[in-house]
Amino acid sequence: MGKQSQFRVYNFEFGTIKETNDTVKFEMDRNQFTHDKIADISSTQLANSEGFLSLVDVKESDTQVIFQFNKSAKLTNLAKIKSEAYPVKISIAQEILEQDILGKYADYYVSLNPATMYYHPMQTVRYTYFANRFMPKDQYTSLERYKACVVSLLSGISYEKCLISPEEVKQEGNELIKEIYNQPTRADLLRFIKDSEDYITYDYISNNNERERKNRNKYLAIIATLGFLAIGGIVFTQVNASSNQMEIAESYEQQLTEKDTLMKANEAFANGNYEEAIQLYKQIDYDLTGVLEELAKQGQYQLAIDTEESSLETVIQQAYEADNLQAISDLNSDKLTEEAKGKLTDEQTIISEDQSGMENVLNFLNDKNTAERLALKYVELGNVDKAKQVQEKYPENTVIAEAVTQGEEADKKRKDLQQEIDDLNKEKDGLNEEDDKDRIDEINKRIDELNKQLNELTNEEE
Repeated sequence: MGKQSQFRVYNFEFGTIKETNDTVKFEMDRNQFTHDKIADISSTQLANSEGFLSLVDVKESDTQVIFQFNKSAKLTNLAKIKSEAYPVKISIAQEILEQDILGKYADYYVSLNPATMYYHPMQTVRYTYFANRFMPKDQYTSLERYKACVVSLLSGISYEKCLISPEEVKQEGNELIKEIYNQPTRADLLRFIKDSEDYITYDYISNNNERERKNRNKYLAIIATLGFLAIGGIVFTQVNASSNQMEIAESYEQQLTEKDTLMKANEAFANGNYEEAIQLYKQIDYDLTGVLEELAKQGQYQLAIDTEESSLETVIQQAYEADNLQAISDLNSDKLTEEAKGKLTDEQTIISEDQSGMENVLNFLNDKNTAERLALKYVELGNVDKAKQVQEKYPENTVIAEAVTQGEEADKKRKDLQQEIDDLNKEKDGLNEEDDKDRIDEINKRIDELNKQLNELTNEEE
């Protein structure tokens, strides 16, 4: 079997974005468009232009217009940048402003909604939605959209709110956000972002250094005071009076020790000594959430779930992303609770494609992520009816709904192809080999074409 992609769904002003590891599909209501023929919107698309994802298909039905793009698996939807560190966010914001895609294509509409854009740290940005006069677009100015995009990236506030309600966002945000909205031009905004990057980085370092210097001086002063009191022969009552100072000194000493331990843990992790790093993190009660995510990205699946079983879902998702399903099958559940063991067993059953075992998983579903993977597996195996049973348990789940829809479409196409092949064979059986040779040749050629399409469809599902 081939790689099983997981759907990710994002919304933007004019429709829904459905993404797999290497494809992006825009589904938009047909009523928003004013074109007469599909070429009116497909002929102007930037299918192979630098800075845009590659457009591979534009099609429409009575209710929808659908754009499909190819994307590199390395690219990430820009809506997910909120989990990145500040330097990544501001670097991408700066790159968007420097590219000035809206100025480059002033006669068209290019979406700056982060959900329609893709990035890779630190300076790779790709756009998708490119609209001409027949396609939906909003009436906001380029500057308003640049500001909304930058504020959304740096604050995590939704792009729509940043665009529609800037005054409300100013009240929620800090001084940096307010100043972004105050910039009069894109060039000024770019200069401000560049300046703010330097300022904030310098401010962060200098503040840390200042805090460090003050704390160390306070610590040394307390130690010196305690030493002076001891030398002066002060009695125990005076030492007790200084107990608060001793507590402060001990507290700061502990902070310094924890900081050293954290540095050692980070160094061990960077060098691939993951178990040593985990032990060091635990010594200082460090929040392991980010550590566990990074373990999963590095393929350290067993160590991640042994450290915290709450990371099981993250591990499973990362294994799917890496097309390393065997790693899930190989996971040991000895250190897991019964609940986590049950989830892992269900996931291993889905990967094994054991139909009777999958039936048991279906009957006792209680995890939406497992349900999504079960539905996708049923569709992959051509069992759309079972996928529909999963959908009945999670009727609002868009990933499952999309899987069922694609399964139904593929099933119908497969049946239509097979029916045409059967009809042609039936017609051929009624022909005379000598009198109808030309027609028989046409039929055989058409059957070969249909069989090729049928095989291609089957290979796409595997």
